[in-house]
Amino acid sequence: MEEIVLNTQIFASEIKVDQNFNNHVFSWGLKFDNSKYNDQLNEYNYTDSAGFILPDNSKNIILQNVINMQNNIDIKNYSTYIQDSYSLSNSAELQLGARATYSSLSKQLLISPRMLIAYRPNSNNKILRFSAGVYKQPPSYRTIRDFSGVLNINQKAQSSYNTSLGYEYAFDAFGTRLKFTSEAYFKYSDRLIPYKIDNLRIKYLANEVSRGYAYGADFSIGGEFVKDLVSYFRMSVMHANEDIIDDSYVQNGTTIYPGYLKRPTDQRLNFSIFFQDRLLNSPTYKVHLNALYGSRLPIGPSQTPRYLDKFFIPSYKRVDIGFSKDFLDDAALHKPKFLDKNFSSVILFFEVFNMLNIDNTVSYLWLKDVDNVQYAIPNYLTGRQFNLKLIVKLKN
Repeated sequence: MEEIVLNTQIFASEIKVDQNFNNHVFSWGLKFDNSKYNDQLNEYNYTDSAGFILPDNSKNIILQNVINMQNNIDIKNYSTYIQDSYSLSNSAELQLGARATYSSLSKQLLISPRMLIAYRPNSNNKILRFSAGVYKQPPSYRTIRDFSGVLNINQKAQSSYNTSLGYEYAFDAFGTRLKFTSEAYFKYSDRLIPYKIDNLRIKYLANEVSRGYAYGADFSIGGEFVKDLVSYFRMSVMHANEDIIDDSYVQNGTTIYPGYLKRPTDQRLNFSIFFQDRLLNSPTYKVHLNALYGSRLPIGPSQTPRYLDKFFIPSYKRVDIGFSKDFLDDAALHKPKFLDKNFSSVILFFEVFNMLNIDNTVSYLWLKDVDNVQYAIPNYLTGRQFNLKLIVKLKN
């Protein structure tokens, strides 16, 4: 059982400036945000068996894992950035930039430099990009609150070192212009704040620190297979691990070092298709199909150490379909006079989300019985839904 009241007040102000100097595009900005948090936590659990409370069957109710805390904290962040985009030649461009951030919570001045090089051959249908940089993220309120509600006010920033290589290629095939894009990346993090999934909440291990890495690649190809209607196919592969520092434990007199563990985001494969078409004899009627697949995700009971997260959320599968009628489409033979006179666009949509009504699990609710056995009760995402909408744009 839980009662959580989190009131947040955020004030933010930002200035962005872009200036052109010959072959340079110089950008800079300033940002300030002030976040105030008033957090009240009242959580507990108990074991219920056939209508009475265990382990005590008397009038006394014994509650377990009781959390009763109230936190009030004010966090201020100051940041500034500069960036210079410079044309090295007609086919090459260089971007150099840096961001500086100061947080009143961690009292750290964080510098995050970045660099990007883009090369476009004379053929003008290919682009090659390489980027590298350092990313340092000051701690937020959620990352400093541990499972018991106590705040780790000594929390420091998370940091990572990122690099990526991208490639774009445009070509003609299937009677149209297609565009292929790809990107491979690698990220090493020397300081992470690990977390677990508890029901539908993210809970940070605020007193733990980990190091980790992620690498993968994204691919997509798309174009107008049907005139003026863009369709695409996308696929992503990724691997993400982390090693929590000093998380060894003793088992049967032997010290066990768990080493690298799968991060909760370690989803190896994602695939999606979005395809559009129109009726040949009635081109104002269109249809679109959206199909998605995501492989399983690692998870474990919320009250156990991270190295026991050896279970998985099943793979995600979903198919959507939608139909539309564009009353003022250029291909319309007869446009309603009233609509054509007063509106620039009138489109009616009918969509079916999760058409196959697949039960996709988003997380688990872990229940424990009197024998200390835990059961995973799945939380499902929304089933099949129908959506009807009308989009109208007035003429200027």
